[in-house]
Amino acid sequence: MPEISPIGWASSYNSNETSWILQGGGLELLDIATIAKLKEVDSAASTGLSRMAHYQLLSDQLIVPHLGGGRTFFYDPATRQLRKEYALYPEILKEGSRILHELLEKTENEANACVKATSLGLPRTPCRGLSLSR
Repeated sequence: MPEISPIGWASSYNSNETSWILQGGGLELLDIATIAKLKEVDSAASTGLSRMAHYQLLSDQLIVPHLGGGRTFFYDPATRQLRKEYALYPEILKEGSRILHELLEKTENEANACVKATSLGLPRTPCRGLSLSR
């Protein structure tokens, strides 16, 4: 029976950053493919991190107040399983991990594609972004 601990995911995500980039001249400097990728990553981050914030709120309300109660508060001593009201705890942790890994994979794949395209000298690649020709 592992210890139960509060869920705490810190994020410095700001949903306005993509808009600021575009309003600050990004529409003129970035090509459409880059803007689409920015929006795609921004949407995935917004949705995933919103879900994680919900899970953290549940943790703050349901787990944190009872941490002093010991394991028997969260586990049924007879079955040594999580009580019904806490049974989703492991799934919430897995979901948070999945969201973070998915975001990391999405951003790493885009960055790797950009580095590869740039090193090959491919013209008008989405990652180049700064296309000053009109």
